[in-house]
Amino acid sequence: MEETIREIIEDAAESKWGKSGKYIADIGFFIIDTAQNRRTIRKQKLNVFRNKSYDMSYLYNEVILKNFVKRNFRYYGSNRNISIYKVKAEIKSKQYFQRNIILTGQTGSGKSTALKWLFLNTTLHKCNYIYLYAKMFDECKSLDEALKEIENIIPSDKHSIIFFDGLDELKCIKGNAYEFNKFISFFDKNSNHEFDKPDCKFVISTRPEHFGFNNMIIKKNSERSLDNYLIIELPELTPKEAFRICKSIKKLYQFDKKIGVSNFTNKWPSKEKRNIFFNEKEYLNILKKYLNVTKDANSLLNIPLLCRYAYQIICDWFESEQDSYNQIYKTQSDKVKKVIECCIKWEFHDRYTYQTEGGTGDVFLNKYRDRIWNFLTDIAGIMDDDKFIEKDQWMQAIKLREIQEINEAFCVLKEVKNKDEKEKLCFVHNIFQNYFLARYYILMTKEERKKCEDQYIYIYIKIKF
Repeated sequence: MEETIREIIEDAAESKWGKSGKYIADIGFFIIDTAQNRRTIRKQKLNVFRNKSYDMSYLYNEVILKNFVKRNFRYYGSNRNISIYKVKAEIKSKQYFQRNIILTGQTGSGKSTALKWLFLNTTLHKCNYIYLYAKMFDECKSLDEALKEIENIIPSDKHSIIFFDGLDELKCIKGNAYEFNKFISFFDKNSNHEFDKPDCKFVISTRPEHFGFNNMIIKKNSERSLDNYLIIELPELTPKEAFRICKSIKKLYQFDKKIGVSNFTNKWPSKEKRNIFFNEKEYLNILKKYLNVTKDANSLLNIPLLCRYAYQIICDWFESEQDSYNQIYKTQSDKVKKVIECCIKWEFHDRYTYQTEGGTGDVFLNKYRDRIWNFLTDIAGIMDDDKFIEKDQWMQAIKLREIQEINEAFCVLKEVKNKDEKEKLCFVHNIFQNYFLARYYILMTKEERKKCEDQYIYIYIKIKF
């Protein structure tokens, strides 16, 4: 049927405009076919992000990527900017196909989202696309075992682009220079052209400090050279970029309402709530003011992940002494702590308005905050280096800390179901899990710490940020 319609159109075009008409019709069909092929490939790629066993944000991937905020990246160790479109062009470049790419940045800087966007939007003719998560290799006991599994995934009969999210999150590694040298050797071996093997390109995301490849770039303590790598850094957001990302949270809020969940319910002004602090227009105006008056060093919204909590931050900033925000956050963990405090305060305000009038709720708020803070620490301690906690375990922690229910009061947790449909609990991002895991180890007694000294040192190195 489709072929018949095409022939009719070609004949009509040729009868009216001659051979040039047929030529124009063929070009039109080629464009349509290419677009349809790209849509098919895009749809297949999106299915990769619907795997809830590997990706805790699988519900939101399509919405996030559809409303992806383009921002400037930076050549690592340089002030030169590079757009994400140029990074995409580098991935597709046939001239530099054997040059691998590393996306790096601090925890929560948007590496995973950028890698997903690049995977989804990079299309190269006759090329295989593979997206790998660190969690896929949780069962591997050693780095050699993980590398062997990766090698088995790479097809031997087709050019391939391998996108690897979270190299630093592999459970079988400790994050030292020796391991990174081994990775680089593996990537170089598989991407270098051999006559009997198709080309292969790697696009990798990892934190820079985890392997200490600052030293490797300047060729210290490194057996392997990174000259054949394009290293891209995701810097802190500019005020304009932060505003656009904060504004995009509305799409996630609307998606939540559509599917009947509440992960973003308290992260955008709601018309349904009687005790709403701001309406949408007021919120966006005050958000602009906050971004204009806070400098890079003390803005809580220069990290994409923390923009998710912009509404609570802005409410707290507007209501409090604004001078209290004029401090320099020396570490990223200082920012995380401040954001969590804002979330807990505003969830408390939202649920217990009657307790906050006239300042009578201060004592109640402090008790509420301490319960949640200790509960999150308990959860992180039980999870340790795992990503999930079983329901019976977190139910015991709820009873111990007298927590009423799992909801947005805990702001950094969410319930998930694994492939067996068993309910589990996880942190929404490892930035929060790392923070509370650090707190768990800090609160240990000397005796407790001594019993697990090796694990303590390993965790300290891994969570330092």
